[in-house]
Amino acid sequence: MSVFEELNNFTGLVAFYSALNSSSVYRLKACWEKLDREKQASYSRFKSLCNPHWTEMIERLRSINPPCVPFFGHYLSRIFFFEEGNSTFVSHPDEELNHDQQNSDSVSIAASKQPLVSFTKCRKIASIIADIQMYQNQPYALQIEPSIRVSPHFIFLFQGPRHRT
Repeated sequence: MSVFEELNNFTGLVAFYSALNSSSVYRLKACWEKLDREKQASYSRFKSLCNPHWTEMIERLRSINPPCVPFFGHYLSRIFFFEEGNSTFVSHPDEELNHDQQNSDSVSIAASKQPLVSFTKCRKIASIIADIQMYQNQPYALQIEPSIRVSPHFIFLFQGPRHRT
């Protein structure tokens, strides 16, 4: 989890934290008690970072510089709530006026019957997507480690037997 934190990989950090909180791992009380204080303090720090409301993670995202892999669950939740909580189409503002105040032109009456797109909703969702894209503009400057690079010969060993025709 510390390596994920150093790389600003919040998706990996949340995945690792979720794995540690799975019921089969969480029930290992004897193992948890044998952890040294440093690892327990690190786990507590990650626990506060991964709280269900994501407040600390959002603050951390705002304070760091890309490259970064943000946790997309937070962004997807925000998009979902904007999508479900706000109507995509809105009624025309002239429909709420009295008949005396409306224009008698038949074209404007026909146009007012058609729903209008809610650009406010579209702008809010576009703003969330722009936040995600901000983290995609800067690539990681990672170096290839030759000692762990897999050779093509090694891959053929795991592809199974080849059928001869």
